[in-house]
Amino acid sequence: MKRFAAACALACAFSITPRARADTPFAIFPKTLDGEPCSARAPGYFNGLGTSGRMWEAESNTSFDTNRVFTEHLDLAVAMPVRWISPLVTAVVRASAGVNTDALTGVYGIHGPILSFGVRDRSLDDTFWLEFGVRVLPNYPSPNDTNPATMRAALRSTLSSGIGDDAAWLPLSDFGSQIYALFQSRTKPWAMWYGTRLYFGAQYGGNASLAPLAVKTWLGPQTGFIGNAFLDVFFGVPVLWGKAANTQIGIHGDASLSSIWPGDQPFPFVANVFFAWSPKSWFQMRLFGGVAGAVSGPYDNQYGVRLALFAP
Repeated sequence: MKRFAAACALACAFSITPRARADTPFAIFPKTLDGEPCSARAPGYFNGLGTSGRMWEAESNTSFDTNRVFTEHLDLAVAMPVRWISPLVTAVVRASAGVNTDALTGVYGIHGPILSFGVRDRSLDDTFWLEFGVRVLPNYPSPNDTNPATMRAALRSTLSSGIGDDAAWLPLSDFGSQIYALFQSRTKPWAMWYGTRLYFGAQYGGNASLAPLAVKTWLGPQTGFIGNAFLDVFFGVPVLWGKAANTQIGIHGDASLSSIWPGDQPFPFVANVFFAWSPKSWFQMRLFGGVAGAVSGPYDNQYGVRLALFAP
């Protein structure tokens, strides 16, 4: 145990000392909170926006599937501490946009940006955090909005991307809005044999339209509920045999709750496995692959990569 404690202390030191900070391409980390443990900011715990050194985030999701649908989704976010409430509370502003294309039909779309305004709170050790807020959905024009193949491309993009967000791919006819909520709960790291540390956790949430949204189709605007829910269950290995591993392995599932899809495609869902790696506090990578389709089938394969960059 003494050898393990020394190894853990050394790993923490490398993540927060000036020498470690010099490895980042950004600026030095802001002063950390009194009593904040290493697990709140070390790479292998995959703590995101709002923790020390991670007030800005740029996330890219790239995917492809066996239906030959390609998606690229970019999310930019900034967290601003609300110190008069608590140093652990931040106001969060997000802007997301995406492009998709269906290689079988040649239909493509340009979507966004979607704006989000929320509040995020976390525990000091970041084993628990929550975020909730409102999303603003402008009705941007996009090529092929009224093409009959566009709805197929939107559904396939939802299933290919696995980001649990139908609104990111649907061409809206009118201005709309959604509420959203995100949660993460994680165990404290356990000391295992031979200087290994292990934790388990789950991240979950979703979004829902406040009122029926109008979607452009070849038959004219069609109104309906637009929403999604997702769940990640994972375990992480920040330290393996006394060496920094900074990895996480888990399963992801998301389901479309939207009523806008064709009747022969009930309850579209995605289920995949993922492997994540964070060699530095400012960088995270997630590889994923799995199946997607309607409950009644058929099922197709989807796979992709998620990259995230952070700055103080």
